[in-house]
Amino acid sequence: MREQKACCQGTRRDGQPCTVRPLVGDRYCFAHSAATRDKRTAARREGGRNRSTLIRASRGLSPELATLQEALVRLFSEVKAGTVAPRSAEVMATVARVVLEFGRFAFDMHDAAELRRRLDHLEAQLGAGGVRAG
Repeated sequence: MREQKACCQGTRRDGQPCTVRPLVGDRYCFAHSAATRDKRTAARREGGRNRSTLIRASRGLSPELATLQEALVRLFSEVKAGTVAPRSAEVMATVARVVLEFGRFAFDMHDAAELRRRLDHLEAQLGAGGVRAG
């Protein structure tokens, strides 16, 4: 005869009984236990933070751009706290914008050079193979 497993005494959102095993020494699972309420709240908060657009976008940043982003976030907090004058922050943000524009320019130049190299390679192949365009 099969032993019936103990189930959480909680109720799911759909109104059905929870089928998850309860925590040791508790009648409820992690999701329903009053003892884990603070842990659930912290987990939701952390999960929400990691899903934010800023966090997801930051994952692909170079170390230099990540440092710039951290500095700008810190600068925002300092302006808000009143420890940095808004005019000073405006100047720093302008410099940051120029740095980003230069980075974008360098990236575009790299892409253009790569496309030129590939085009030269294709033209060389066409010329060597005697294939005529048109």
